[in-house]
Amino acid sequence: MGFFSDLKKNLTGGWADLSLSIPSAARGEPLTATISFSVRDEPIDVSKITMKVRCQEIVSIPERSMPNRTTHTSGQDGHASSHRPSGPTSVTETLFTQEVVAAHARSFDSGASETFDLVVSIPAHLPPTLTGRNARYEWSAYASADMRGNDPDSGWVPFEVR
Repeated sequence: MGFFSDLKKNLTGGWADLSLSIPSAARGEPLTATISFSVRDEPIDVSKITMKVRCQEIVSIPERSMPNRTTHTSGQDGHASSHRPSGPTSVTETLFTQEVVAAHARSFDSGASETFDLVVSIPAHLPPTLTGRNARYEWSAYASADMRGNDPDSGWVPFEVR
């Protein structure tokens, strides 16, 4: 049963739990985030625990002509015709990304629980969190533990920047 239990943990990330708490921030000021990391039943080795912060500009255009895609059809009269389908489109550009290491390679005992406070400076020249009609600026952070098996992570956690 031990082999299948270990296989399941490697596939599902069942060795540890990780979460990220991140408050709102202000441009030009430091942001302090907290990673909570807890080990389940068995001791583990971690290569590193990190947090990534990013700012993205996302532009959505509801209807757009698709200039590079032409569809050829035959009309009722048998003559060929072409048209350019239109539809919504979205473009995302990453304006800022930074990775901060919370912990370097180390071992954790079974049942261990630890928190890591990380500080990241939010650049003053970048936009605040904003949602407009066709564009938005989103700030988010992602924490993960690099270890054998399926790495536990927080997923991208949005936060507000003023």
